[in-house]
Amino acid sequence: MFATYGWPVVIVAFFSGLSVHLLRICLKRWIDHYRLNHHGVEGLGRITALEIKETSNSGPALLYGIVTVEMTLGDQIYEQQHDVDQNTLAQLEIGQAIPVHYLPEHPKITRLTSQRHSEAYQLVVFAAMVITILSLLTWIKLFDLIFNGIPW
Repeated sequence: MFATYGWPVVIVAFFSGLSVHLLRICLKRWIDHYRLNHHGVEGLGRITALEIKETSNSGPALLYGIVTVEMTLGDQIYEQQHDVDQNTLAQLEIGQAIPVHYLPEHPKITRLTSQRHSEAYQLVVFAAMVITILSLLTWIKLFDLIFNGIPW
């Protein structure tokens, strides 16, 4: 049976696993941002590091930055990294105070107050859900073919 259906099963399993993993990551981030938007508290953090990154995908190079922000709540210190665009990066300096949204019950979940959910991010989550549903439908069809025979 594996000789007949082996590679299609492996390929479908790989892409199904990949899409479920992508969906899990996207949904976790989406839920965290939703909770931050509705239950987040604004605090003040301090920038401890700035890192400039460059990406080039067969087009003009795009610059973005990774900002490390340290926030103190009580006697606990929380440190998080956030991606920022080139324009925001140009306005930031190490040691600068910066507003941060965090969840009081889980202060490790943070975002910079200036950052909001973009439509592009919601599109990525939607695409991950569609890919996952399509892979599940492919699994159903594949098992139907295996158990009922391939109609050649």
